[in-house]
Amino acid sequence: MQNYDCIIIGAGPAGIMAAIGAAAKQSRVAIIEKNTYPGAKLRIAGGGRCNLSNAVPPSMMAAKFGSQKSFVKNALYAFDSNNVQEFFSSIERPTVIDENNRIYPASMRGVDVVSALEQAARSKAVDILLNTRLEAIVTKDGSVSGVRASGNFVSTPVVICASGGMTWPQAGGSSETYDCIRPTGHTIVEPRCALAGLHIDNNPFRAFAGISLDDCELSIAGAGRRSSRVRCRGELVITHKGLSGPVALDISGEISRRLYSGGEVNIDINFIPLFSEDRLAAQFNIWRKVSGGKLVKNVLSELLPQSLAGLLCNRCDNCGAIRMGDLGSKVQHALIQAMTSFPVRITSVDSKEKAMVTSGGVIRDEIDPRTMQSRRINGLYFCGEVIDVDGPCGGYNIHWALASGYAAGNHAAAYAANTGTGENP
Repeated sequence: MQNYDCIIIGAGPAGIMAAIGAAAKQSRVAIIEKNTYPGAKLRIAGGGRCNLSNAVPPSMMAAKFGSQKSFVKNALYAFDSNNVQEFFSSIERPTVIDENNRIYPASMRGVDVVSALEQAARSKAVDILLNTRLEAIVTKDGSVSGVRASGNFVSTPVVICASGGMTWPQAGGSSETYDCIRPTGHTIVEPRCALAGLHIDNNPFRAFAGISLDDCELSIAGAGRRSSRVRCRGELVITHKGLSGPVALDISGEISRRLYSGGEVNIDINFIPLFSEDRLAAQFNIWRKVSGGKLVKNVLSELLPQSLAGLLCNRCDNCGAIRMGDLGSKVQHALIQAMTSFPVRITSVDSKEKAMVTSGGVIRDEIDPRTMQSRRINGLYFCGEVIDVDGPCGGYNIHWALASGYAAGNHAAAYAANTGTGENP
């Protein structure tokens, strides 16, 4: 193999974006990809529709990453959702924005996104080396000197790790690259599943799997004594195993981290977050006046699916068959609690075969968030899902891959220009 100014590990959105950025600065760039084609995961993201980003200001986007916002904000400000739309328009893949501000390719086809990215990279003379597996990142005197891949040594002063996470092994997700990163001195936060369905102990909702609620809130007690509750709000889908839908997926990363730490994870479900407890109490008083002769379970079905209303009534002194006008204050209080704070215990989350994103990876403290360069090894960069960064549903994770890849590629090219191609140690 020839020598390169920059070697990128992984031909996903982060890796291809890094390659385009580095090659634009006249660097000789190659991408090493173990799969037989690039963008395997991107092709099937979002059910194949590929939610690229979210049309919100970078400050709001950074806030979506919670405790990780201070790390991601530099990349998100440098390459915001407007830049995403402009970039894809420039490579002849225009985008559209749906009613929830999610940005998609106009064709609604992830394969079109991948083909456009691949063509853009190849047009800048980027070599994409398929069926090539990383074996080692080679360093000398605290700096990158090359990589070993599929039995060959390739000399380079710059390596950008954009290999993604361990989820979706059917699309190439694995933990292999972590094993190549650890010898460089970097710390790996144990990879876990995120954007995954939740499994409930003795699932009380099993009998009516498939029901969805447009607006629910899931919450967990804070990790520390003084920490506020972790809350996520959005659409909830009942499954045979427990909970899914955007709100369950969004909170799954936090749950996964706690499960890994060995603690029980108990969450509360608020089925009607638009109503405070006081407002619900007032609503019960209205119901008594205008619907006093109706059964409680039928009245509650004005706000909830009938099967769920029946379950809540069964949990509250089997009050479903009582007329609303005869409902006592004690049972009413219990019903309000069940509607706004229904407790369940989470025993696990979906496996890596089903989880959409990896939580964990290269620890953020060891990476410069402005440049994506390692704080331990000169010439080593990281971007995308390989870093311990994971966002919620809605295009945030793919946007992070694109933005961090853009930052890594541009800064890596500048470093390579000042360094020169490495030599075989």
